Amino acid sequence: MPNLNLAAWTRPDIDAQCSAAHGRYDRELALHYTEYFAAHPALRGGHRHCAVNMEAALPTNWSRLADRIPLPRRHRHHLSGKSSQILALGLLGSTSELDRSLGWLWSLVGRPASPVTPDTSVQFEYEVAPKLLNEAPHVTTIDYLVTGPDMVICTEAKWAERGLGACSCARQEDGDPTIGECAERILRRQGYWDAAREIFGLPPLEARTYCPISTSYQAIRNVAAARALAGQRKCAFLLIYDDNNPYFRQCGEWPGWPALLRETLSERDGFLFRTVSWQELVTMLRLDEHVKAWAREKHQLPI
Repeated sequence: MPNLNLAAWTRPDIDAQCSAAHGRYDRELALHYTEYFAAHPALRGGHRHCAVNMEAALPTNWSRLADRIPLPRRHRHHLSGKSSQILALGLLGSTSELDRSLGWLWSLVGRPASPVTPDTSVQFEYEVAPKLLNEAPHVTTIDYLVTGPDMVICTEAKWAERGLGACSCARQEDGDPTIGECAERILRRQGYWDAAREIFGLPPLEARTYCPISTSYQAIRNVAAARALAGQRKCAFLLIYDDNNPYFRQCGEWPGWPALLRETLSERDGFLFRTVSWQELVTMLRLDEHVKAWAREKHQLPI
């Protein structure tokens, strides 16, 4: 039986279970995208599994979606076939135009569908204000943010990534999560610690123990941002993932991020958590034939 206690998992523990399987998965994806671009040479850029530009990375007739993400907010490898940013933009961007009620989204969070009003905002790669969570120089970015009169939904879109992002304290050499040494800049972000305690049920930071927020750092930031942006409104954190990715399914003793977060997150004070695979989600979205073909041929999604 997989261990569903989030506090028991460290990033090295997770990698020990998933790394080898993810390596095989990643190589298979790279081969598929290489073959895809070989079959569509007009779309291929300088690398064998990358598009020549943003428009070529998107579905036919949907190049206008490129304007939804300004150049500074595009991921370094956004032209790669493995880019979760482009996958989300192609699917969620097109369905947001074709189904302005966002019925699929309200269905996922258990809310009645309603037309998008002037008070409803749909944004990609939304950067929260530095003061919101006391963040500097880097702020939390929401992959797909929907804000309405009575609800805020923060979506994290994953595809080929090695799970959810951990903290950067060790990489920046101003902390060591393995012994509970947290960077001063993180300690000052009270919204993170409140979310970790109240929603994730994680223990407080203690010296000489593994930092409680390091492993689930990216999820905690999303939840903290959702709560802060919502104010008195309800809020939700939605995780979308590839169910073939070893980090997002059971792999050895690892239960997968969706199962672990479903078991962990506490739905309280107007907060909701939902998770759905891309494989399931594409059957719920209103998409045209160009987007369906792109999803099926480029990304091997069952549509």
